[in-house]
Amino acid sequence: MATGGPTSRLEEKIAQSGKALGYDCDVYATPTAMFVYARDGQNYYMTMERVVDNQINFTDMLFYDSLLENLSKAKITVQEARSRLEAFKSSKYSMQWVVLSAFLIGFMASFPKFGHWVGALCSGVITGFVYILNRPLARRLKFSGVFNDFIGCLFSFVISVSLAAWFEVPVAMFVIGTILLVVPGLTLTSAVSDIAEHNFVSGTVKMVKSSLILIAMGVAYILIENMFVVLGLDQTVFTMTPERAAYIDTFWFQFICRTVMVGSFCVFFHIPPRAIPGALLCGVTSVLVLEQFKDPKLFVLASFMASLTVGLISLALSRYYKWPSQVFSTTGIISLVPGLLALSSFYNLLENSGKGAIAYQVALTAGAITFGLLSARMPFRFYNSIKNLPVIS
Repeated sequence: MATGGPTSRLEEKIAQSGKALGYDCDVYATPTAMFVYARDGQNYYMTMERVVDNQINFTDMLFYDSLLENLSKAKITVQEARSRLEAFKSSKYSMQWVVLSAFLIGFMASFPKFGHWVGALCSGVITGFVYILNRPLARRLKFSGVFNDFIGCLFSFVISVSLAAWFEVPVAMFVIGTILLVVPGLTLTSAVSDIAEHNFVSGTVKMVKSSLILIAMGVAYILIENMFVVLGLDQTVFTMTPERAAYIDTFWFQFICRTVMVGSFCVFFHIPPRAIPGALLCGVTSVLVLEQFKDPKLFVLASFMASLTVGLISLALSRYYKWPSQVFSTTGIISLVPGLLALSSFYNLLENSGKGAIAYQVALTAGAITFGLLSARMPFRFYNSIKNLPVIS
């Protein structure tokens, strides 16, 4: 749970492990804690474990998943599992590589959108610093998660608005990297997915967390705008329309930029090297499918088809490697999360127009992504049901 694993898979594997060991076992997991209840004849056992220091780390998640898989199939004993846990050391990319990946995420989020070198470089630097502010520094100062996002967004908006006023360009050019890094697209999508799987408590908690992060972003953004009003400064940077360079709409330019950004997210999420080709395949395919729908009115169909394609590929890779599909699908979903829509909603709040439509569009996009991923599971479940049917002579 702390490394980004799905709630349903954790509950299923621990329940299977208990059954393999001869226990009647019930498991109840939330984003912050896990309860395990087991019965052995007349003996009853119950334990609770807290989930702390959440950070997506798919390399560590694969270790835990492999351990649970072997335990659920009785390939190892509890004592062997305990020994492996005690000897385990977290495996992740070094701080320098993660900061570099954050910089590239910020750069590649801005440059293909606006084609402005200085704006993209500034976006990358701001995004890298916001990561440092949100993770290592926040851990040292013991800030809460949502407050981390607020401080990161506040810093990003202050610097971005100042740069936008200096260069007379749109503020989105500088802040888009931070928006992509902070916006709770994955959390919101995971929340809808949990609710669809009837994990209502886990889904509701994630939904509330997503809402709080969006509120933190909105408060930081509007706080800076209000300060501009009080100080009598020029507010046109908040609503300025960008001038798009001619070459940024070419297919190969967009393809290369998106590939680099997907690869950067692979490092940012600590995806193991042997899983990066599959994650890149999902991420690039998501972008290619999304590019086929140019009409903004088709945003639901575009998100659904892209997530459906990502879901099918990630589930096929999951079956082949025996790994959770999230290892591959996360980079594909990142391309779909409504980061720019969140920024647009702040614009509309300031202008007091269309705010309900934008919020609804964000929710619909997250829903389309989720239901696309769920629909991708249908062929695999159908295959399993056919495979498990009794043979009729």
